[in-house]
Amino acid sequence: MTCPDIASGARLVASHRADVMMYDLALIDGLAKQNPSMYERGFKVVSGMKIGVGVKKGNQDVIAAVSDGLKVMQANQTQKKIFEKYGVDAGLQRPTVLLTQ
Repeated sequence: MTCPDIASGARLVASHRADVMMYDLALIDGLAKQNPSMYERGFKVVSGMKIGVGVKKGNQDVIAAVSDGLKVMQANQTQKKIFEKYGVDAGLQRPTVLLTQ
C-alpha cells in the first residue's frame, strides 16, 4: 500500500492498517524518538543511493563551493556533530564525491 504523505503512513501504522512504513532513516528515527511508545526503527537499509545537489547549468563556482564545503565539514567533524545533534546515525556519512554523469 502506498500513501500520499508521511503523516498518512504514520497514521496507517498507528491504527494497525499497515505493518510498516519505509522512508528515509532520519525521518523514521525522528518519528520513533518523538513517539517511543508507538513507533520504533525495525532496521535500516544502507543502499548505494546517491544524493544530488542541483545547480544552474554551467555554474562551476557553486558546484566547487558546495563540494569543497562538504569535504571540509567532513574533515573537521562538523558533519558528524550536525548528524548527532539531529539524531541522525553518524555511521551513514559517506565521503563527498563529485559525480557529473
